[in-house]
Amino acid sequence: MKIVSIHQPHYHPWLGLLHKIANSDEHILLDDVQFRKRNFQNRAQYSSTQNTKLLSLSVHAKGHQTQDLKIHSVALAPQNLHKHFLTLKHRYGQTPGWHLIAHKLEALYSQTYESLVDINLATLELAMDTYGVTTPLIRSSELGTQGKKNTKLIELCLKRGATHYLSGNGARQYMDDLAFARNGIQVEYQNFEHPVYPQYRNTGFQPGCLALDFVCQDPDAAASLFHSRQSKSITRSLQHKEHICVEA
Repeated sequence: MKIVSIHQPHYHPWLGLLHKIANSDEHILLDDVQFRKRNFQNRAQYSSTQNTKLLSLSVHAKGHQTQDLKIHSVALAPQNLHKHFLTLKHRYGQTPGWHLIAHKLEALYSQTYESLVDINLATLELAMDTYGVTTPLIRSSELGTQGKKNTKLIELCLKRGATHYLSGNGARQYMDDLAFARNGIQVEYQNFEHPVYPQYRNTGFQPGCLALDFVCQDPDAAASLFHSRQSKSITRSLQHKEHICVEA
């Protein structure tokens, strides 16, 4: 059995995406599909004292819709990336887990990146390293598939020898499970329940923030979210793991 998941590369992944990657044998970064501006491909959400805020990367993407600009072709515009580090330090510098990521995060923002995919991959690898997730990553642009939508996902799965495709639960409405089955691939759905934890100087709870939010706010519970897993599994076992995560 080989479980493969596929998702567009995000700037600083959120917990749901990281959890899906952690429960896959291999994860494919879907970087050869159309770039969509004002999406999480170049923006990250972080908690604040009032509502969530966005950390945005400036990109060269003029006419991206009419020209079908692919994510892997999106170049970063000139900008001071160190300001992103300072923004996150201002927000999380007094949290219990900031010391766990501060130096690595500052080093990440000290690098030079030409493409959006490169910095997205760097933030993903930082989150994976922080949570101890070791799932191999592959770029779809390296696999040479030609299909669209479900057909493309199936082609990618076949290229990597997947027996199971792990999809986010929100994709149920457009997934063609029968098409996957005809190709010998079983679709399983993640049933992720977002853990609730205290957020520094925030009286409510703001879900969907970058995964590093959790490790900054509550490092002990964040560690148990992934390290409590006994083995990688598909949805039926994932549902049990979700229960562990929520209680952590």
